[in-house]
Amino acid sequence: MSPITIVVLDSANYPKYRTKLIELYTLSFTEGEHAQHIPIKEIKVSLDNTVKKGFGFIAMQKSNLVGVVLCLSLKGDLDFPFDKHKDINPIKTIYITDLMVDAHYRGQGVAQELLQYLLESNQSKHFDAAVIRVWDKNMPAVSLYKKLGFKE
Repeated sequence: MSPITIVVLDSANYPKYRTKLIELYTLSFTEGEHAQHIPIKEIKVSLDNTVKKGFGFIAMQKSNLVGVVLCLSLKGDLDFPFDKHKDINPIKTIYITDLMVDAHYRGQGVAQELLQYLLESNQSKHFDAAVIRVWDKNMPAVSLYKKLGFKE
């Protein structure tokens, strides 16, 4: 596999990648074993809002977008069960909203590279903790997050 290049995703370059991100989101979350059947309009709104309020990183192999990690401050997640996690400061916690890797590149370390890059980035320095929610049946994702130190 050719080396992966990580590119910052923000509101300035988002329009350049938007179509490919929508396609990746659709393939990652609406097909296969872990399908959620999310309408395309909802995907567009979700991506647009996350990039507007947060930031992310794209994994590129040559000119191909092969993965992305998106995040924002946890205070922006209205669905988080704060009452069950009183020890978490939503202002100082980064919420990883999405981690997607093209099916052809899964199992090759792209997701791990994206997460490590995110957690070590300058954009993440003012956060003390990170949270991510995952379907407990998505064992590849659960295993990766545990390997990187995330706890249930």
